[in-house]
Amino acid sequence: MSSRSATLSKLLQTNNYIDLSIFTDIPATVAVEAFKLVAIFSYNVPPPLTSDNIIPVACLAAFLSMTEDHSPNNLLKLSLSFFSSQILPNWNSTVKAFKCTELLISHAQQLGLIEACLNSISGKAFADPSLLNPPFPVDSKPSACRRLFSSSSSSSSSNEDITSLSLPLFELAIACLSLSGISPDHIGHCLFRYANKGCQETSSIYERSKNKKIIESVVGLIPNKRGSVHASNLLQILRAAIDLHANKACIHGLESMIAMQLTEVSIEDLLTHDIECMKRILSYFIASCETESNAKEAEFVIEIMEEYAGEMAREGSLGKDEFVGFMDRMRVLLDHLGRCYDGVYRAVDIYLDAHGDLTEREREEVCRVLSCRRMSEEACVHAAQNERLPMRFVAQVLFIGQMRIREVLINGDELSSSEKERKKKVMIMEEEEEEMKMEMEKVKKKRKKGVWKEMKELFGCKSGCDKE
Repeated sequence: MSSRSATLSKLLQTNNYIDLSIFTDIPATVAVEAFKLVAIFSYNVPPPLTSDNIIPVACLAAFLSMTEDHSPNNLLKLSLSFFSSQILPNWNSTVKAFKCTELLISHAQQLGLIEACLNSISGKAFADPSLLNPPFPVDSKPSACRRLFSSSSSSSSSNEDITSLSLPLFELAIACLSLSGISPDHIGHCLFRYANKGCQETSSIYERSKNKKIIESVVGLIPNKRGSVHASNLLQILRAAIDLHANKACIHGLESMIAMQLTEVSIEDLLTHDIECMKRILSYFIASCETESNAKEAEFVIEIMEEYAGEMAREGSLGKDEFVGFMDRMRVLLDHLGRCYDGVYRAVDIYLDAHGDLTEREREEVCRVLSCRRMSEEACVHAAQNERLPMRFVAQVLFIGQMRIREVLINGDELSSSEKERKKKVMIMEEEEEEMKMEMEKVKKKRKKGVWKEMKELFGCKSGCDKE
């Protein structure tokens, strides 16, 4: 073997034996198989090179200085030639070989093998993005999402999937793909599939730590282009990130991206997250509206958030402060866009109905998020007859209604049916108030009589003055 290796030849010149400690820089799991092939080559037998062993063999050949300067047609030249002619031209072979660099990163980098693999992968993916698709069984039909990222002419179930790479190698591959000009949509699709690894539920502390690192890394790699990862998929990743206690930068980054893509979500997507999380997402959306406002997008967000609030309000475990905090965010959005509060009122009504044990004071705190002046006539009519609302708020509704009626009468306009109904309600309350005042007056007059006089009247006694 020393006839092929300059390193071993030099060691044997000064020692009668070779100290194996010099090989500690190469992992034993890789070195054993690679040494067998080196030994075969030393007997002038061509080693069976494949995509699975070419990287270890080339690295070991370089480590042992099996160069042309020491011996012609040496193993380093042979392995590098095989790598260039047989591995790099083929997608599957390149991905398989790239996987083998994980335990030999420093050695592979020195030889330029990692850079060569990355350039080959990115170049082929740029020419044919379908190579980034996951493999699927021949007897099964690809999903609509998968068809979106595949071409019928070149998609194959035998393609190696780059999401099978270890995290460090996958990060290198995505960085190279991004620089090569591949569509952010294709990259986002790969990232979501890789993130699915971190979304798997497990009780193992080691696996949870591993999954957390995957999620945090993937989020940091998501392209800046809006929509490169669908909002529903982002919500799925967010759920895993929260469960795994990912760092704040990861969670807030996801929430910010979701806020920019709320038009893509469904109510089912939102209901998988608690109200505190949705409050933060809504805050990000409101902040974006201050710089760039899209009327149609805002209308959709208001409607779906009002629906979300109504569904969450039914939850008996939802605390008053959490509910009020979210509805306060809704008020900011509604005020910014000049929308009415009917959706807020509906959510409040549902919440009060589902939380019947609230005190009058607590009900008043919940109703703090409402504004009578921003509610429609229909909502005000309903509120005026709503027994779940605190009396103070009902009085406010009636007062505002009365003011509206007066304005209509002053202007000489005809009252609508809802205004007539509210006017009738106000008149009834005014009559009840007058009756209450009369009763109070009677009580006051009665209390003016002296106690002694009342006692005499009780027993039928009259004084002399009274008799006269």
